[in-house]
Amino acid sequence: MSDKKSVRLNKLVKEFNVSIDRIFSFLEAKGIDDLKPTSKVSHDVYMDLLGEFDSEKKAKLSAELLSKEKELVKAEEIIKQQEAEEKAQKEAEAAKLAKIKAEEEAPKKDEIIKAKVAKKGTTVLGKVELEPKTKKPTKKEAPKASEPKEEEVPKTEIPVKKVDQLIKASAGKLKGVKITGQKIDLSQFKKPEKVEKKKRVRIVKAKVDPNKFKKSRKPRREAVEISPEEAQKRVRETLEKLQGRGKKKSVKNRREKRQAHRDVAEETNQQATE
Repeated sequence: MSDKKSVRLNKLVKEFNVSIDRIFSFLEAKGIDDLKPTSKVSHDVYMDLLGEFDSEKKAKLSAELLSKEKELVKAEEIIKQQEAEEKAQKEAEAAKLAKIKAEEEAPKKDEIIKAKVAKKGTTVLGKVELEPKTKKPTKKEAPKASEPKEEEVPKTEIPVKKVDQLIKASAGKLKGVKITGQKIDLSQFKKPEKVEKKKRVRIVKAKVDPNKFKKSRKPRREAVEISPEEAQKRVRETLEKLQGRGKKKSVKNRREKRQAHRDVAEETNQQATE
């Protein structure tokens, strides 16, 4: 920290690689109170903190340096690996190109060799005479003495009669029907005659009277005339049952009975005292 400016405590936490509680405890021991992570400290206080937490800062710096060195080593290894892969790829491509060139040059050499072989021998088809050669004079032979010729006797041809040959076709006589002695029974091919089925005998039963099985209807109830007061009472009771007031009525009846028993008991007691 070259300039003498105030620094916030949350930045010093990262710089010294310590917790904010340790910084608070150190400053409180120095007599500085009311501290917050965002509160600023003077240059003198910063120097005190640096003297206290210098070892942690050095440890942090050394750790950062080690991590950077490791990263550099890894980066160098990756670069070397990439260079080796590129080199191998280039060598493989060069080998492929050389192979392709060799394959392309091979047929050209064969053609050249064939052309040379064709020029080796020349076939002589014929000769052309440019200047006519002078013929040598042929010696005339002396005529030989004529020998007596034999007289030719004319040959007489004897006519030969042609005989027409008739080719006769030989055809065998048609044979009649051979009787082997076996007879075919035609009755086996006849369809069997249908046998008439016997008619079923109908069983005549006595007729059933359906009226016997009719259910007897229940006698109708005769309508009883009800007075309007009775009708209102019944309607009231049904309504009370529907509304759940039936219980209240039974309770009322029981209460009235108890009251009646009390009244009777009181009357008997009064009579006994008199």
